[in-house]
Amino acid sequence: MRTLVNLRLPLNRTNFLATALILLAQGCAKHQPPPNETTTVSSSEAEQAPILPAISANIYSTSPTNPRDPMVANAANGVEWDEALSGAAANLAIDLSSGTPIDSASVRWAGLKAGWPYPISHVGMELVAHQSECPRSLLESIPAHTHVGIARARGATADAWVILSSTNETLASPFSKQQPINSVFEIPYSNPEGLILRGYGATGDLQSGTNITFDHEGEWVVEVYSQQALILRAAIYVDGESPDYAPIEAVEPNLDNIDDEILMMINEVRGHFVDGNVRAEPILTSTSQRSLNGWINEGAPAQSIEGLGSITLTGAPPAELFCIGATPRSCVDQIYWSATHRGPLLNANYTGAGVSSEVIDGTIHAVIHLAGQ
Repeated sequence: MRTLVNLRLPLNRTNFLATALILLAQGCAKHQPPPNETTTVSSSEAEQAPILPAISANIYSTSPTNPRDPMVANAANGVEWDEALSGAAANLAIDLSSGTPIDSASVRWAGLKAGWPYPISHVGMELVAHQSECPRSLLESIPAHTHVGIARARGATADAWVILSSTNETLASPFSKQQPINSVFEIPYSNPEGLILRGYGATGDLQSGTNITFDHEGEWVVEVYSQQALILRAAIYVDGESPDYAPIEAVEPNLDNIDDEILMMINEVRGHFVDGNVRAEPILTSTSQRSLNGWINEGAPAQSIEGLGSITLTGAPPAELFCIGATPRSCVDQIYWSATHRGPLLNANYTGAGVSSEVIDGTIHAVIHLAGQ
């Protein structure tokens, strides 16, 4: 089994404790905020504590409304501010204000937790002095004609401003994060023509089509694609509640030993579903390195691993996963939140793993080989 994770490139980060500005939408029209003289706030408004939108929700939906925080309302002048997307921004602002590491995994989890099921295409964030308004450079970087989330949070030494935006032309009908077992989930769009639904839980097979059945309990990933483009992703909890924590803990990335950190994080996510870790196998490390060399040098894996199980390890057919990320966490998280690719990652029959990676232009490219015995 060969599985290629073909998702958008991850977020590039700057220092978490200084200024961070992340742009995924390049070359598009930008929002033009009103002139400075028309967007001022009073000193009393600036001094009050930030009013944060809810960072978690039980329903996936859009929620266009007006901010309750006067400074955020001032910053949101002229944009389509959304409370659900702003809940995701608030989650990240809290992280930024407290010095918690932020990468694309953080952004993905913040959106899922706040009930925003659409791809987030733009992220901007900055630490400023207490009571300072949102930097104009952040406002000017917002792509035009997008749903926008803006939030600020107060830390011990600075205020954190975070801006998110999402370009989703068609909106899904609201749906719950919690679903009963054996319930049937259909494409949540009024016109499902040309759309494909995919779903995968912790076990079983990938389901794909116009509907899926939640045939076992636990956490599921559901995705909707239009012409091979992801337009919606959601975490669904069958006969259970959504957790407060991300599947992989946010940590400062260890870029000195990327392969070991990726393996550790693979076992971290498997630990939510599977007893027993996968351990490093020299033969799998060797084959993953050869495959990585082919990917980097030739644009395709150098070797098939179809016969590997009969040669060294027995049990489940071996699997090959690829990922690209700015951090080891974002790399593993990319696979974990893909309905198509999380199956091998959580397969209880796999006991051995090989991980090989290379950093190219500041981005990790990794190959993971898994096999059972």
